[in-house]
Amino acid sequence: MVASVRTTPYVIEGPVPAGFAAGRVVLVAALLAAPLAFGAVQAWAWAAMYTAVAAALLCWAFASLHERAARVIWTPLYIPFVLFVAIAGLQWLTGHASDPMATREGLIKSAGNFLIFFLAVNLFGGASQRIWRRIGWCVAMFSLALAVFGIIQFFSDPERVYWTVKPRYGGYIFGPYISHNHYAGLMEMLVAITLAFFLSMRREQSERALIAFAVLVAMISVVLSGSRGGTMALVIEGALFALVMVKNHWRRRAIAALALVVVLASLWLLPAGVAERFSVGDRTRDVSYTFRKGMTLDSLRIFRDYPLSGIGVGGFEAVYPRYQSFATNLVLDYAHNDYAQLLAETGVFGGTLALLSLALFLAGFWMAVGSPLLSQRAWLQIGAFIGCMGLLVHSWVDFNLHIPANAAWFAFLVGLTQAGSAAMQLHEPRRSSTDMLVSTHSV
Repeated sequence: MVASVRTTPYVIEGPVPAGFAAGRVVLVAALLAAPLAFGAVQAWAWAAMYTAVAAALLCWAFASLHERAARVIWTPLYIPFVLFVAIAGLQWLTGHASDPMATREGLIKSAGNFLIFFLAVNLFGGASQRIWRRIGWCVAMFSLALAVFGIIQFFSDPERVYWTVKPRYGGYIFGPYISHNHYAGLMEMLVAITLAFFLSMRREQSERALIAFAVLVAMISVVLSGSRGGTMALVIEGALFALVMVKNHWRRRAIAALALVVVLASLWLLPAGVAERFSVGDRTRDVSYTFRKGMTLDSLRIFRDYPLSGIGVGGFEAVYPRYQSFATNLVLDYAHNDYAQLLAETGVFGGTLALLSLALFLAGFWMAVGSPLLSQRAWLQIGAFIGCMGLLVHSWVDFNLHIPANAAWFAFLVGLTQAGSAAMQLHEPRRSSTDMLVSTHSV
């Protein structure tokens, strides 16, 4: 067996194995379908999504067997990802979980999201510019269609999803999501990719107008959803794109013009009920703010009592009533702060892994910003970085990472940030070192 490590960008030479192409199609199809099933929050929906992910993994494995080479791209983010799955597994196997069934479910979802991350890295790493351009088009058109649907439904029948399904326990519906905040969480990621795709296009390309329109409509839909966390995340993403513009001295006027159009269009369309949620005032009197603050502090009290290994992944709903510091008739199954809930459920071990992951991720972003953005792949990777950071900001006030469809898209985008920019280790059991499947030519 010959092993070789490549640290420069590469592309696959020759025809792409059919298994890799099939794996890409299956993975992307699962990601596109998941939000349409109410964010894949029901068991059948997330089970179907992860089954499709497993099918994509089989496509990759069979293609590797056919090529007699396991093409695996290495990234340091594998380490915290695998260790987090291991923590959930140990909590379940050793009986240290407050709710074993919930921890088992969390273990399955964590493993599934790791597979999405792994496949994004290894199916799109080394892909041609044509494949990356297809990613941009796919995300742009999906975000446009979803935003148009959400806006039409908002103005025609905001109480029912798909004009037919009324949530049993109510909700603040927008698009296919029961919660407007979770719709905004998904769109934060899609908008960043779509905007990056727009910026990657040449001025003479006629399709730029359509992509700009997709960005505009998607941003307006987030504002119309009334999600303050989502709007805050868009502002942060805009600032990060501005940073990229400053570092690269490119198209700052286009960004400023687009931002102005979005603001004006949003103010024109904003209904009175939505405007009230953004009114200036003392936010400490807001019930939603009070609940979120209380749940965050209560979650930290759980962490104080279970500092090492936590209460078990998914055990928040079972344990929280003992720590609840305010009265409500609602069932509080999430902390509305992904970081506080992570500490409560996984303790200092999970918190350490989260900090390590964040440090590696931010280091990768800073390196990407400092590099010349000379290809659509480079731009789309920047968009993936910024989309993930938008969701990470939103996670301070919500639980988007516990919505299977949003968590899956987050894992996919993190994988795209690593695809093609990390080192590759190629195991070839039956080939010589001179008969390599990859090239170190720049994309």
